[in-house]
Amino acid sequence: MAEANNSLHLAKLRARLHRATITIALQRAQWAIKAKLQRQGLRLSQFKHRDLVIQAEAYLQTTRRS
Repeated sequence: MAEANNSLHLAKLRARLHRATITIALQRAQWAIKAKLQRQGLRLSQFKHRDLVIQAEAYLQTTRRS
C-alpha cells in the first residue's frame, strides 16, 4: 500500500514539475519577445496580450529546434 502511495505521489510531483517548467519557459519567451519589440522601438501597449503569447509560443518552437 505504501509503495502505491509513493508511486502516485511521484507521478503527481512529476506532473507539477513538468507544468512549472512549461510555465517558466513561456514567461521567459514572453520577456524575450517584449524586449525584442522594445529594442525595435515599438510600444507594448500596441499589442494585444494574446498576440504576444502567440509570438512567445512561436519563439519557443524555434528555440526547441536549435
